[in-house]
Amino acid sequence: VRIRYRSAISVHSSDDQIKKELYKLMTMPTRVFIVHMLPDLGSRVFSIAKEIGMISKGYVWIVTNGIADLMSLMGESNLDNMHGVLGVKTYFSRSKELKYFEARWRKRFGGEELNNFECWAYDAATALAMSFEEISSNVNMSFSKAKRNTSIDGTDLDDLSFAL
Repeated sequence: VRIRYRSAISVHSSDDQIKKELYKLMTMPTRVFIVHMLPDLGSRVFSIAKEIGMISKGYVWIVTNGIADLMSLMGESNLDNMHGVLGVKTYFSRSKELKYFEARWRKRFGGEELNNFECWAYDAATALAMSFEEISSNVNMSFSKAKRNTSIDGTDLDDLSFAL
Protein backbone atom coordinates (compact mmCIF):
# COMPACT_ATOMS: atom_id res chain seq x y z
CA VAL A 1 0.00 0.00 0.00
CA ARG A 2 1.37 3.37 -0.98
CA ILE A 3 0.38 6.47 0.94
CA ARG A 4 0.04 9.29 -1.59
CA TYR A 5 -0.37 12.13 0.87
CA ARG A 6 -0.06 12.49 4.60
CA SER A 7 -2.06 15.23 6.24
CA ALA A 8 -1.17 16.50 9.69
CA ILE A 9 -3.90 18.34 11.57
CA SER A 10 -2.92 19.75 14.93
CA VAL A 11 -5.19 19.56 17.96
CA HIS A 12 -4.76 23.34 18.06
CA SER A 13 -6.09 23.81 14.51
CA SER A 14 -9.09 26.05 14.10
CA ASP A 15 -12.19 24.75 12.33
CA ASP A 16 -11.26 26.95 9.35
CA GLN A 17 -7.80 25.35 9.18
CA ILE A 18 -9.35 21.87 9.33
CA LYS A 19 -11.83 22.81 6.61
CA LYS A 20 -9.00 24.16 4.43
CA GLU A 21 -7.10 20.85 4.77
CA LEU A 22 -10.22 18.83 3.98
CA TYR A 23 -10.88 20.94 0.87
CA LYS A 24 -7.28 20.25 -0.16
CA LEU A 25 -7.95 16.50 0.24
CA MET A 26 -11.09 16.85 -1.90
CA THR A 27 -8.96 18.06 -4.83
CA MET A 28 -6.79 14.94 -4.76
CA PRO A 29 -7.64 11.71 -6.59
CA THR A 30 -7.50 9.62 -3.42
CA ARG A 31 -10.85 8.98 -1.76
CA VAL A 32 -9.73 6.60 0.99
CA PHE A 33 -8.68 8.28 4.23
CA ILE A 34 -7.10 6.65 7.26
CA VAL A 35 -7.66 8.76 10.36
CA HIS A 36 -5.22 8.29 13.22
CA MET A 37 -5.80 10.94 15.87
CA LEU A 38 -7.27 11.62 19.28
CA PRO A 39 -11.06 11.26 19.55
CA ASP A 40 -11.69 14.96 20.31
CA LEU A 41 -9.87 16.07 17.17
CA GLY A 42 -11.43 13.24 15.19
CA SER A 43 -14.90 14.40 16.21
CA ARG A 44 -14.14 17.89 14.90
CA VAL A 45 -12.69 16.55 11.64
CA PHE A 46 -15.70 14.32 10.99
CA SER A 47 -18.16 17.09 11.84
CA ILE A 48 -16.51 19.38 9.30
CA ALA A 49 -16.11 16.57 6.74
CA LYS A 50 -19.84 15.87 6.97
CA GLU A 51 -20.63 19.58 6.69
CA ILE A 52 -18.69 19.87 3.41
CA GLY A 53 -20.01 16.60 1.95
CA MET A 54 -17.09 14.26 2.51
CA ILE A 55 -19.03 11.71 4.57
CA SER A 56 -20.90 10.46 1.55
CA LYS A 57 -20.78 8.06 -1.36
CA GLY A 58 -17.40 8.13 -3.04
CA TYR A 59 -15.38 8.55 0.15
CA VAL A 60 -14.03 5.84 2.45
CA TRP A 61 -12.99 6.70 6.00
CA ILE A 62 -11.10 4.28 8.23
CA VAL A 63 -10.31 5.13 11.85
CA THR A 64 -7.56 3.47 13.85
CA ASN A 65 -7.95 2.26 17.42
CA GLY A 66 -7.31 5.74 18.86
CA ILE A 67 -10.85 6.65 17.86
CA ALA A 68 -12.47 3.23 17.42
CA ASP A 69 -11.65 2.04 20.94
CA LEU A 70 -13.28 5.10 22.50
CA MET A 71 -16.34 5.44 20.25
CA SER A 72 -18.61 4.28 23.04
CA LEU A 73 -17.63 7.43 24.96
CA MET A 74 -18.47 9.80 22.10
CA GLY A 75 -21.77 11.61 22.06
CA GLU A 76 -24.56 10.67 19.68
CA SER A 77 -24.05 13.74 17.47
CA ASN A 78 -20.38 12.83 17.03
CA LEU A 79 -21.33 9.29 16.06
CA ASP A 80 -23.90 10.62 13.57
CA ASN A 81 -21.08 12.52 11.85
CA MET A 82 -19.20 9.23 11.49
CA HIS A 83 -22.00 7.21 9.89
CA GLY A 84 -20.39 4.72 7.49
CA VAL A 85 -16.87 5.07 8.91
CA LEU A 86 -14.96 1.81 9.30
CA GLY A 87 -13.09 1.35 12.58
CA VAL A 88 -10.16 -0.89 13.43
CA LYS A 89 -10.58 -1.78 17.08
CA THR A 90 -8.25 -3.42 19.56
CA TYR A 91 -9.16 -6.97 20.51
CA PHE A 92 -8.00 -8.82 23.59
CA SER A 93 -8.43 -12.57 23.76
CA ARG A 94 -10.69 -13.51 26.69
CA SER A 95 -8.04 -15.63 28.39
CA LYS A 96 -8.40 -16.88 31.96
CA GLU A 97 -5.54 -14.54 32.91
CA LEU A 98 -7.44 -11.54 31.55
CA LYS A 99 -10.65 -12.60 33.33
CA TYR A 100 -8.72 -12.96 36.60
CA PHE A 101 -7.08 -9.55 36.13
CA GLU A 102 -10.47 -7.96 35.32
CA ALA A 103 -11.98 -9.41 38.50
CA ARG A 104 -9.11 -8.04 40.59
CA TRP A 105 -9.40 -4.68 38.80
CA ARG A 106 -13.14 -4.37 39.47
CA LYS A 107 -12.67 -5.28 43.11
CA ARG A 108 -9.85 -2.74 43.49
CA PHE A 109 -11.54 0.08 41.58
CA GLY A 110 -15.19 -0.35 42.51
CA GLY A 111 -16.48 -2.13 39.43
CA GLU A 112 -14.80 0.19 36.92
CA GLU A 113 -14.29 -1.43 33.51
CA LEU A 114 -10.81 -1.99 32.10
CA ASN A 115 -9.85 0.01 29.05
CA ASN A 116 -7.28 -0.91 26.41
CA PHE A 117 -4.57 1.31 27.84
CA GLU A 118 -4.83 -0.44 31.20
CA CYS A 119 -4.65 -3.84 29.49
CA TRP A 120 -1.56 -2.74 27.56
CA ALA A 121 0.04 -1.44 30.76
CA TYR A 122 -0.70 -4.75 32.50
CA ASP A 123 0.79 -6.67 29.55
CA ALA A 124 3.91 -4.48 29.62
CA ALA A 125 4.35 -4.90 33.39
CA THR A 126 3.82 -8.67 33.07
CA ALA A 127 6.40 -8.90 30.27
CA LEU A 128 8.83 -6.87 32.37
CA ALA A 129 8.28 -9.14 35.39
CA MET A 130 8.76 -12.27 33.25
CA SER A 131 12.00 -10.81 31.88
CA PHE A 132 13.28 -10.10 35.37
CA GLU A 133 12.38 -13.65 36.45
CA GLU A 134 14.31 -15.06 33.50
CA ILE A 135 17.35 -12.88 34.21
CA SER A 136 17.29 -13.50 37.96
CA SER A 137 17.65 -17.25 37.47
CA ASN A 138 21.12 -16.60 35.99
CA VAL A 139 22.19 -13.47 37.89
CA ASN A 140 22.14 -12.47 41.55
CA MET A 141 19.66 -9.59 41.60
CA SER A 142 17.70 -7.81 44.31
CA PHE A 143 14.79 -5.38 44.24
CA SER A 144 13.75 -2.68 46.64
CA LYS A 145 11.05 -0.06 46.75
CA ALA A 146 12.39 3.45 47.20
CA LYS A 147 11.05 5.33 50.19
CA ARG A 148 8.79 7.99 48.73
CA ASN A 149 5.71 9.62 50.08
CA THR A 150 2.89 8.42 47.84
CA SER A 151 -0.81 8.89 48.36
CA ILE A 152 -1.83 5.84 46.33
CA ASP A 153 -1.60 2.33 47.72
CA GLY A 154 0.14 0.24 45.09
CA THR A 155 3.35 -0.24 43.17
CA ASP A 156 4.81 2.63 41.21
CA LEU A 157 7.25 1.28 38.63
CA ASP A 158 9.19 4.56 38.85
CA ASP A 159 9.94 3.76 42.50
CA LEU A 160 11.25 0.26 41.80
CA SER A 161 15.00 -0.10 41.93
CA PHE A 162 17.17 -3.15 41.45
CA ALA A 163 20.79 -4.14 41.80
CA LEU A 164 22.77 -6.75 39.90
